[in-house]
Amino acid sequence: MNWRTLLVALALVVSWVVAVLAILKSLSVIVVNEPTLEDMVADTLSWNDSSNASSQTKDDSMNITTETRAAIVEFERQEGVVIVTKIQGPAYFKLLEQSLCLLHYAYNQRVLYDIVVFTTVPITQEQETRVKALVAPANLTLVVDNRGLQEEINALSPIRREKFLERCGNIPQENITWGTYCSNPISPDSRLSYNWQAEFRSLHIWRHPALEGYRTMLWIDADGFATKVWEQDPVARFLQNDLVILFDNFPRGRTSSKTTVFQDRIWKSFNKTICYNGARDGHLVTHLGGKDGCRKSSVRMIHGFFHITNLDWFRQDVVMNFFENWIGDCFLCREFDDQGAVTIPPSVLAPNRSWGMYKNGIQLDVFHNFKLDGKESRGVGSYLKYWDKVVKHNFTPAVGVCPITNAE
Repeated sequence: MNWRTLLVALALVVSWVVAVLAILKSLSVIVVNEPTLEDMVADTLSWNDSSNASSQTKDDSMNITTETRAAIVEFERQEGVVIVTKIQGPAYFKLLEQSLCLLHYAYNQRVLYDIVVFTTVPITQEQETRVKALVAPANLTLVVDNRGLQEEINALSPIRREKFLERCGNIPQENITWGTYCSNPISPDSRLSYNWQAEFRSLHIWRHPALEGYRTMLWIDADGFATKVWEQDPVARFLQNDLVILFDNFPRGRTSSKTTVFQDRIWKSFNKTICYNGARDGHLVTHLGGKDGCRKSSVRMIHGFFHITNLDWFRQDVVMNFFENWIGDCFLCREFDDQGAVTIPPSVLAPNRSWGMYKNGIQLDVFHNFKLDGKESRGVGSYLKYWDKVVKHNFTPAVGVCPITNAE
């Protein structure tokens, strides 16, 4: 074959390839590769660069414009904000009514944000009526957050169900209730209803239909109690600064350094490990590492009892992928809880947009577990004693209105 014949043959082949590609394009069958995990993480890191204080997002629907942020006024109602809490059932109702009533007179009576209360077991109609009256005219919605424990177990994959039943001592499945205590891989045995609230808040809450229309969530535990009328508006500060999370206390607990299981889940999600995380200048700081160097490094946790989060940011696919990996095949395990869920993605992807309240001039004195704002240095004893000694003399709008019955 001479060179002229070769060139003719080559031209025919090229023409054939071009024709085939044109046909495929017209039929819309050309395959476009989906972004890989590396692509998603790199993209998210690029628009949450911790070296860039402005932290501009890649999608205008996921943040607030500069003009809108500048116009936000404290104690004026903002769009898309919801107050959220969760209880395990009717036995915890008195905590709920005390917490929401105090929050109403501390803050929400001025902005009237919607309230969503998730519960594992339904409360009574009388209880629902009472709590709605306490926070009126704010709108309150009660949501049962599961299909029933037996239905949740039946929906598990075979391997997840097998592991779960083994942790519960292989007792007959029908005998397992929300009150059953089961073992955990690392932590002591714990009650399933308590473990469910940890898993629900880690994974299921972010894209729950009850929160679909909201973009900003103020979370407060049902045993978090206001102690005064708030002088600062934490939601307005959060929105003004386009934050991912605004937290009341850090750190509170840490992952164990005796196992690699936590860092392995982080690596699987972000192709990075966390060698160190802390706080400086009012926001999180993080040192990231490779797969092997920091597998047993502890991760300090944001205290989960009170914080404000950007729901759109946490609903991103790359973050939701972490939540799925964080829970893994460990159904109702205590270790993989909500504190890790709200700490790890911001630590990896957006530390500069993750602020602490105190260092940014916000001190609200929210009582939780015998302390104000979770601070070890601000222990005040029981709430009942603190109420009699201090709160009732300063928090007059709540006196005689809110039922004060719970000490912790």
